[in-house]
Amino acid sequence: MQISVSEATTGTHLTAVVEAFGLAAGSVAYSPLMPTAVTRTSEYHTHPVFHTHRSETAMMRYLRRLSDSDLALDRSMIRSVPAR
Repeated sequence: MQISVSEATTGTHLTAVVEAFGLAAGSVAYSPLMPTAVTRTSEYHTHPVFHTHRSETAMMRYLRRLSDSDLALDRSMIRSVPAR
């Protein structure tokens, strides 16, 4: 069995998942993929924008508004030339 996890997942989380499937807790092999030296120790997603946009749809709309306000080559610098 394989599952996808995030950087916040711990061995305790994996043990709970394995036990939820009725398997023995000792049957899970967990080793962090990231070395301890580069593991995050600070909080993440603390910017107010993550609390303002509560759903994935709201966040995507916010990101789209940011994208639309950006100056992009395909919208301003490239002039279409009529085919001859």
